[in-house]
Amino acid sequence: MSRQSRPKQQAVAGFDLVFAPSKSVSLLWALGGDEARGAVEAAHEDAIRHTLAYVENEALYTRRGRNGVRQIDVDGGLVATKFRHYDSRTGDPQLHDHVVVANKVRGADGKWSTIDSRTLHKMAVSASETYNARVIEQVCDRLGVSAVERAVGGSETVLEIDGISDDAIARASGR
Repeated sequence: MSRQSRPKQQAVAGFDLVFAPSKSVSLLWALGGDEARGAVEAAHEDAIRHTLAYVENEALYTRRGRNGVRQIDVDGGLVATKFRHYDSRTGDPQLHDHVVVANKVRGADGKWSTIDSRTLHKMAVSASETYNARVIEQVCDRLGVSAVERAVGGSETVLEIDGISDDAIARASGR
């Protein structure tokens, strides 16, 4: 394919990483009272910190050389800001945070350049699973509740808070 017929690459200013617990955790947060709300938010914060540290350690690189053939370690970490939301687009209770990450990191060589997004994208599922496991573990530990697996389609399951019915979850899921 000639250079002129290839789609032009567009620069990416940043990435929106969304951290949202399972629906039963959001329902517990919304309906469980002050103690539950505080514990769920603390668990959510802990899981975000834990997952971002995982991303920084396992998925954060930049590239150097012609065509970016050399992967370079990052010195420091992500440059990011966080925005909290308490409901979904349809108005259902849905605690979630957007962590907006700048597409700039300082390489181990001291130069600032873009994130190696290929590695970041490859690690997305792993990062999501890291967050989901940590938040449910923390909620259970902090509140003395337990989790159960719930089928969400095919062989896929999600951990939900035991005692919150599938019907309650479905009613609080407007999509």
